[in-house]
Amino acid sequence: MTDVSFLPSYIGVGVDIVNIHRVERIISENGMKFLNRIFTKKEIECFFNKYQKYVRKGFIFTIDSDELSGRNVIIDIASYIAKRFAAKESYSKALGCGICVHLKFKDMEILQNERGAPFWSSSTKFTEEFHTSLSMSDQYPFAMANTTLIRRREVAT
Repeated sequence: MTDVSFLPSYIGVGVDIVNIHRVERIISENGMKFLNRIFTKKEIECFFNKYQKYVRKGFIFTIDSDELSGRNVIIDIASYIAKRFAAKESYSKALGCGICVHLKFKDMEILQNERGAPFWSSSTKFTEEFHTSLSMSDQYPFAMANTTLIRRREVAT
């Protein structure tokens, strides 16, 4: 069993903000490499399902750059990715450990319910220890996320 003594005893709150411009640059230079480093297979699948009209596996855009810019698709894609990146950072901050030996980006998974609300999947590391709450928002050029954790039970020390 993993040593969880470093986790907050009762409640943890984490917030992160990301500049969407930075994510636009990163995905234009390293699209799939970045996605594969940060997101789980299921998250990548959800991304490609949402944006299949505009981008294929391998992160190749399917419409020309004039059409992309006219529809703000790149901004929408970068915002989607930036919010989830911020969310993973906020989760690590709520745990009080950051991205570290105890918690990697792929240890966290964000899914959406039937109404589109994001949530931490049960495969996210340490969710068995906490009730979780996730909120994400964006207002170009920023994306932000907030995670709140409430311990399900006290851990004996």
